[in-house]
Amino acid sequence: MKYSPTVAYRYAKALFLSAGPNREELVESLGIAAKLVENSVIREIILDPTLSRKKASKILVKLLPEAPETIIRFVEVLADRRRLSYLPYILKSYKALLAEAKREIEVNVETPIELSSAEYKSLRKFIIKETGMEPSFKTQINPDLIAGMILRFGDKIVDMSISGRLKRIRQGIGS
Repeated sequence: MKYSPTVAYRYAKALFLSAGPNREELVESLGIAAKLVENSVIREIILDPTLSRKKASKILVKLLPEAPETIIRFVEVLADRRRLSYLPYILKSYKALLAEAKREIEVNVETPIELSSAEYKSLRKFIIKETGMEPSFKTQINPDLIAGMILRFGDKIVDMSISGRLKRIRQGIGS
């Protein structure tokens, strides 16, 4: 089944809205359910088209003994609609909704070298100005960038790297 980010987001949003004040508590159980679906053996069993939707749901629920009732009902709905394979994507969307509610945003920073604390402070100010949210940084070192950085946050990609600039120049000359 092809993955649709829109569908995953809609399920995540529905769970988010139905969770009420217990939103934070559901992340762990939702994460366990997503990991179970990512396991190749379990995935093969519960996504088997010959298996009834109710049995697929029961199998996954049995593997989630500590899960809150909200997650159990959610898994049953996903199984009934043959959307269990979406669980990892739903988890990602759910975490993004939680962060947004807390006015936080995850920023992936790709740089050729480790950034200094002053550079992180400057980057933090930039992200707050752009999004109005508090950033949490995930850094990835990529020496191929030569210099500069690539930022990924929300639905934006900001390429301030030398390699990115060279690529854009090459594309401009080639066209």
